[in-house]
Amino acid sequence: MSVGNISAIERGAQSYTQDGLEALANAYRCEPGQLLSLDPEQCDIWSIWEIAGADERRKIAEIARIIVETPADGL
Repeated sequence: MSVGNISAIERGAQSYTQDGLEALANAYRCEPGQLLSLDPEQCDIWSIWEIAGADERRKIAEIARIIVETPADGL
């Protein structure tokens, strides 16, 4: 699938196939349904968590603990 095809699908100018959707999901390390249901303009922690590997998830959790445990006026 070319960049032009992906762009056309994103704009709704071209339809997609199940095989194409699954290939894109594999490339983006997500589930096919996420490509259809998640707004790429809305970044939320769960979409990041779902594509993270085990080592990345440990780092995300460690950073989140630091942020949550640090008082806002403690800097």
